Amino acid sequence: MQISADTNNTFEIQQNAAIQLKNFVNHFWKFTLDTNINLSLRYEDDEKIIIIPEEDKNFIRNNIFEAFLTNENKLIRKQYCECIKKIAKYELGTKFSFIIDKIIECFNSGIDNKIFAGIIIFYNITKIFSCESKELKIPYKEALHKTHNYLINFIPGLLENFQNEKACLITYYIIKTYFLSSSLALDEIIIKTENIEKWLNILLNILQKKYEGDLIKKTEKIEEIKILSENIYWKIKCYCMKIFNNFYSKYSFVSRIQIDSKGEFSNIIREKFSEKFFEVYIKILYDSKEEFIPDQLGGFIFRFFSDLLSNHHLINKIDEYLDTILKEFLIQSVFLKMEEIELWKNDVKSYLIKTFNYLEGYRNIRNNAMKFANELCKHKRKIASNKKEKLPVYFDTVYKFLVNVLEVYEDQIKNNKPTDFRIKEAVLYIVENICNSISE
Repeated sequence: MQISADTNNTFEIQQNAAIQLKNFVNHFWKFTLDTNINLSLRYEDDEKIIIIPEEDKNFIRNNIFEAFLTNENKLIRKQYCECIKKIAKYELGTKFSFIIDKIIECFNSGIDNKIFAGIIIFYNITKIFSCESKELKIPYKEALHKTHNYLINFIPGLLENFQNEKACLITYYIIKTYFLSSSLALDEIIIKTENIEKWLNILLNILQKKYEGDLIKKTEKIEEIKILSENIYWKIKCYCMKIFNNFYSKYSFVSRIQIDSKGEFSNIIREKFSEKFFEVYIKILYDSKEEFIPDQLGGFIFRFFSDLLSNHHLINKIDEYLDTILKEFLIQSVFLKMEEIELWKNDVKSYLIKTFNYLEGYRNIRNNAMKFANELCKHKRKIASNKKEKLPVYFDTVYKFLVNVLEVYEDQIKNNKPTDFRIKEAVLYIVENICNSISE
């Protein structure tokens, strides 16, 4: 570690030393003086066991964070970060708990670079514990309670400088930290009324922010779409939608068993914020007619609309905008993208793998628009408690719309007018999926 931190050495020497340190910590930090435990920790029977002396471990624990702070090279910092993650995984609740105090010292320093460093380290610790539960997550829950208020209070200042690349990156780390901290289970600090309202207002604020220039330039070019979709600005908006959609789908209609612990949280999501997010989502769809938005963002919007239908919630808003959603957005959202067409032409196997990939489907606007169409055609309006109408209320509306689209398409073909084959493909794809859904 001393070699990697010594700026008198060449970058190549520093980087090589940092990589060796990271590999050593990753492979051998888990081993202790207990032989039986060490044997159980091996991934393979012939895995080598090297016990790092406690004196050396102490040196790394006490100096790794400072090494991260003082080194400005991203590649070397990445190696230090991996070391911190691994040590935190095993010792956040014991010998390495002081790392949270060091992070808080950075937050209190008032120095931007130290604050940013503290956020990055805490984000990486969050990644390690995001899939843990029960006793294994206790050290992280304690850390989250200590840092939560700092994170939420940093956001307003960052959003004022959102066009600044560094401020945008730190906003991304904070938003994703919140997503990872709340996606599997809700800690009491997250469901606290004042906190959830602050966070949801932040998410709304971010989603309503308008980008400028090339970030919203409409394009059909495959490479441009890939570059824009991966931009950090759009990733932040996607995570904002994922957070709210997750809250809504999992907690907006809680059971009686959950009502004591999550009742108020559920009520805030359902009654106070769901309509606000609906209006913002509709606005984003309208903007997409003239501006670029990533497919993933559109996919989350249609998934939320589907959840509204399945929960019989905000049906008045669905009714208000249904005609516009069908005529302006549904067919276009089911269009095959140019990238998919090219993939089909050149590699049918890869196209099919992508089509049936669950994660790809979850994010895909085509599949989520299809899910919305299915929910529309199955939806039966409630007429009393636990009673629904016999026939789906939107079925005729959807099918009449689809027939009309095909008739217009056929007329254009007959009259030799330019048209897009994707219109017919999209309508037939919707019809097929609706039929399959209803027959099931």
